[in-house]
Amino acid sequence: MSRYLLIGRSAEYESRLRGLFGVDLATLPAEVAADGADGLARRLPSAPAVALLGPYLSFEETRMLSQAIPAARPGTSIVVVKGERAELEDWVDAMTIDAVLSPDGPDSVVESVVHGLAPDPGTPGPVPAAAEPVEPAPPSDDERPEIVAVVAPKGGQGKTTLAINLAAGLARLAPDSVVLVDADLQFGDVANALDRTPARGWVDAVAAGADEIAFKTALHRHPSGFFVLAAPPTPDAADGIGVDQVAAVLARLARIVRYVVVDTTPGVGESTLAVLEAADQAVFVSSLSVPSLRALRTELDVLERSRLLPTRRHVVVNFVDRVSGLTVRDAERITGETVGVPIPRSSAVVLASNHGVPLLDHDPRDAAAKAILDLLVAVAPAAEAVARSARRRTR
Repeated sequence: MSRYLLIGRSAEYESRLRGLFGVDLATLPAEVAADGADGLARRLPSAPAVALLGPYLSFEETRMLSQAIPAARPGTSIVVVKGERAELEDWVDAMTIDAVLSPDGPDSVVESVVHGLAPDPGTPGPVPAAAEPVEPAPPSDDERPEIVAVVAPKGGQGKTTLAINLAAGLARLAPDSVVLVDADLQFGDVANALDRTPARGWVDAVAAGADEIAFKTALHRHPSGFFVLAAPPTPDAADGIGVDQVAAVLARLARIVRYVVVDTTPGVGESTLAVLEAADQAVFVSSLSVPSLRALRTELDVLERSRLLPTRRHVVVNFVDRVSGLTVRDAERITGETVGVPIPRSSAVVLASNHGVPLLDHDPRDAAAKAILDLLVAVAPAAEAVARSARRRTR
């Protein structure tokens, strides 16, 4: 029984996968997409664990297959194999997929992704050792806790990804003394982006009252060494959490950990304003597009008039490439702010997100990861040694 399935238009890529997976790989021609869901179902292997789609499939072919295969064979993971990066975000947004691979990526990455989605059933997994629950580590007497807000004028700017990676980077500087807060109480997706399903979160933190132990158990520990305060499980569950409670929870967290990184609601709603009022510094994020940059300029103006614009702020321009028609200098002209860190567009960001892993941990050699290390040092100069060590490991 073949565990992996490839549907694509590259004999070279098929040969390469055959060398990696041997008889575990089944193949179907790309033309099977034209058979429709019923025709496809008749030709599919009985229970593939992973289906790789591409390279050289069209958007419509890939979308059809990504929907029809799991419907016909529930539990099958979908991996898109695509070399062109410019359209990748649109593809990921329009389809339910588990990972993205470049057809030119190294064999080690292909094996890691495929085996990660479908580990060999004959290989026993590690037996977890019994351990005491890890509690947040308080800052030392000579360390002042800091709240770092990550803000964007609208969704889709990469704000959550940056917040996650800042938390992961700061955790290398202050292990178990960093909390990543999802302050988008109705539609936050920090937990989803990290592929975690916390049993507790904001609702429990608010309900804890003065009970310190109950408050700490509302935090979910991530393997990268930071804690997550997850958004409520449903939008209506957030209705009982007001801005005063948001401010109180942030203040309480700042008393028990060194860094509190807050992923805010897009725009300048009451919750975001409450976070900024409590923040020691803020990271403002925009994509390299005129509408987003103008929206950021408006947001900065509103915050300045409201006297909520932090003195310590960092402007990040995300998804920088050579085909957008704009430069970082254009971004500075539109926003009226110095761009501290430009972050290049990278499919590695999507791949890391699909794995539920911070980019700094998943692919530290990627150009976007290196830019995030620069941002980390701007936010926390004490992390220079951490960033320098990470850069040495990537050479």
